[in-house]
Amino acid sequence: MSNAGANPDAHPLARSVSFKRSDKTATWTPKAGSLLDFAEDSGIAMDYSCRSGECGTCSAFLLEGEIAFYSDPDEKFGPGLHKTCCSFPKTDIVLDA
Repeated sequence: MSNAGANPDAHPLARSVSFKRSDKTATWTPKAGSLLDFAEDSGIAMDYSCRSGECGTCSAFLLEGEIAFYSDPDEKFGPGLHKTCCSFPKTDIVLDA
């Protein structure tokens, strides 16, 4: 099996993250950390406060895809609304941010 043409920078857990309102798409890898950290590093301004999943200030609607949590957030919100400070993409995703 040949690796010719394979991207040497590709990571097996890389995920496409699209920020719908900001009209930006970037590739997340585990090194990027939480969705909040990744958004900030990608130039997306998001509100936040505690950065630990307690307050909900960083919440955004997940429009497509699946996410997982580093730690279970203290409080659950309505369908599709997730805390970005303690989550990461399981699949390619679209956030309303």
